[in-house]
Amino acid sequence: KDIPLNALVNVFPFHNSWLLSIPGTQQVYHLNLTKLTLKRLDKSFYRGYNFQAIQYLRNDTLFSHGGVGFWHANNVLTYFTLKAKEWEMSSAPDANGPRWMEQKFGGYDSNREILSIIEFPALYETKNQIKSYRYFEKDIRKNQWKLLGEVNIKLIQELGIKRFESNFLNGNYYFSNGAPILVWADPVTNSIYQANVVISMFDTNFEFAFRNGYIFSYRRLNAPTNKDVIFKIDSISIEKLKSLSTRKGPFYIEPY
Repeated sequence: KDIPLNALVNVFPFHNSWLLSIPGTQQVYHLNLTKLTLKRLDKSFYRGYNFQAIQYLRNDTLFSHGGVGFWHANNVLTYFTLKAKEWEMSSAPDANGPRWMEQKFGGYDSNREILSIIEFPALYETKNQIKSYRYFEKDIRKNQWKLLGEVNIKLIQELGIKRFESNFLNGNYYFSNGAPILVWADPVTNSIYQANVVISMFDTNFEFAFRNGYIFSYRRLNAPTNKDVIFKIDSISIEKLKSLSTRKGPFYIEPY
C-alpha cells in the first residue's frame, strides 16, 4: 500500500534477489523471487527531493546522487544503510564538482569506477542566458572530482539533437530525438558519434539496459484486449553500433 501508483522503480540484483528503489520517495524494498516475498526495508520519512536521481549498486551498497524536487536540482550524495534502514550522506557536496546531478545527464561507470556527470543549466534561468553544459568525472576510489571541459553542445545540436537529454549506458551517453537520429558520446575517447543508419530500437519511447556487451531496448505496447500484454524487445551489440557510426568531433572541449 506504500508504493505510489504508476511509480518508476529502479531494480538492482542483490544476493540472488533484488533491491527495488523508488526515486522521489526514499523507499527501498527487498524482492525475493524464490520465497515470493516483497519487504520494505527503509524507515524513511522525508521525500520529494530526489526524483530522477542517479542510483546504482556498488559493493552491495545502494547509492543515490542528486535529483530534482521542490523546484530545485541538487548534488547531494547519499547511500542506503541496511543497519539503520535510512539514507545517509556519503560525502558533503564538493565545490570542485557539479552543482547538480540528474539521471538524464549522467550515471555510474562501473568499468572505471567513476561518476560521469554533465552539469546542466539551472532549472529556472532566463531565456537570454547562454546555456553551458560542463562535464565532470568523480573517481570513486579517490573521492575526487575533476572538470574535464565544456560539452560540445553546438556539435550535438548541429547533428539534429534538439532536446539535450540522454540514456547513460556502459559509460556512454546516447542522445536521441527518436528513431531517425542517434548521436552518442564516449567520454573515454572524448568522441561524439552519429549512427549512419536508422536504428529503430533507439526510439525515445523505449527503456534501455546494458548487459554483456549489448544494449537492450524494451517497450510495452498497447494491447488489442485487456487480457493481452505485448512487449517489443530488441538489442544491438556495442561493437555493431560502433561499426554503424562515424566520429563527428570531440565530446567536450578541454579548458585552457
